[in-house]
This record gives sequence, structure tokens and C-alpha cells, in this order.
Amino acid sequence: RIFPEKYGIRQSIEDSSFRWCVRESMMWGVATGAMMGVHRLRMKSNPFFVINVAFGTALLVAAPSYYFCYRRREHQEQVIEMMMAVNDFRPGEEMPESVPLDENHPFLNVRDRVNDEEDGDDRVLQKE
Repeated sequence: RIFPEKYGIRQSIEDSSFRWCVRESMMWGVATGAMMGVHRLRMKSNPFFVINVAFGTALLVAAPSYYFCYRRREHQEQVIEMMMAVNDFRPGEEMPESVPLDENHPFLNVRDRVNDEEDGDDRVLQKE
């Protein structure tokens, strides 16, 4: 485990929905910084300059990457909440009982209930 148990740091990080944004942005930053460092070494730059450029590039890519990921996730959560409010979805414990899956279910065995004279009609729904 990377984070200490003290002060609830680990639990707060594990509960955060934005920890994936940190991971994703750091991966992009490290990959971009490493490639920029390799490029600067290939261009025969001073190694100390290469380290500075690689580190700077990693930060320059990771910071906005985190920001955009954070905003994208916030927007997705807001859209889901808005859709649930519009469609009047309720928590699972408030939902009514489900319809049992038997021969009286409204969406099963549709083909069996159709009259024989409509057999040639392709518009009839059937379970596949």
C-alpha cells in the first residue's frame, strides 16, 4: 500500500471518484516526458537540460490532462443525475416489484399469442 492509514488518507483517496483522473494524467505526463527526454537526448542536448525538459513536459501534460479529465467526469455525473431526474428514476429500494418471467409476461412469447392469419406479416414482434 502506498498511502498511510493515518488520518484516513488512504480511505479518502480510495473513495474519491477522481483518483482515476490522477492515474490517467500521470501516465500521459510520464509517457510524454519520457518521449521528450529521448528526443532531446537524440538531438545531443546536455543531459541536465534533458532532465529539466522531460520533467517540465511531464508536468505540462499532466496538469491540463487532470483538469480535463476532472471536468469530463463531473459533466458525466451531472448528465446522469439530470437524466435520472427527468426519467423519474428512484433508488432501488423504492422501486416496485418486478414482473415475474412466466407465460403471462407481456414481452415474452409474443409469437405464440398472434393469430394464425397474421403468420405472413413480418412486422410482428418475436423473441429471438
